[in-house]
Amino acid sequence: MKADEAYIRESILNSTAKVVKDYNPIMPPYQGQLKDDEVTALVEYVKSLGSAGN
Repeated sequence: MKADEAYIRESILNSTAKVVKDYNPIMPPYQGQLKDDEVTALVEYVKSLGSAGN
């Protein structure tokens, strides 16, 4: 599954918003704990992982 920027951001800030069936939601939500630029940096990092194997 490919994830867009909005999905990655939502998953970081509200990790239980969309949980795949049969997976335990073990990641804590980071809403209110990270600054916007920190979330943006994390999103960019996650996106870079997808292109690492190409």
